[in-house]
Amino acid sequence: MSKVLVVEDDRVARELLAEILRADGLTVTALASGDEAVSEAGKRSFDLVISDIRMGDGATGMDVLAAFTAKAPKTPVILITAFGDVSGAMAAIQKGAHDYVSKPFDVAQLTTTVRRALEPAMAPTRRGSRASSVARAPCSRCTRWSRAWRRRCRRCW
Repeated sequence: MSKVLVVEDDRVARELLAEILRADGLTVTALASGDEAVSEAGKRSFDLVISDIRMGDGATGMDVLAAFTAKAPKTPVILITAFGDVSGAMAAIQKGAHDYVSKPFDVAQLTTTVRRALEPAMAPTRRGSRASSVARAPCSRCTRWSRAWRRRCRRCW
């Protein structure tokens, strides 16, 4: 069972995210602040981190991303924002975020994004490795591989 860390300052949104993820069969740890999440980075093992970008006082979602990128680089981070700011989302992806979701989020879109992020963690192991090292090629529409698109093609993966 995959372990997911949810970081959201809004209690209702945090509980909703946790409920959706638990219904999908995931083990969820929910934290109310970015500071708590930053302190958990490297201490406990998570298969995925989902964090709001803008939280109250203290660490932001970008700080959470930086902490997990530094201390647990194989843990994918999905950022959630209430402000559908495409430039901010692209900056987050360039800094290492796996993906982003805008609020209000569609439950089907969220679960699909989570499953895609967890694919390497749930892949069958091969000779002791955590996931297969076979790289996927882009589809015919994906002619460029930028850093943001290195791991996936939104149209076909």
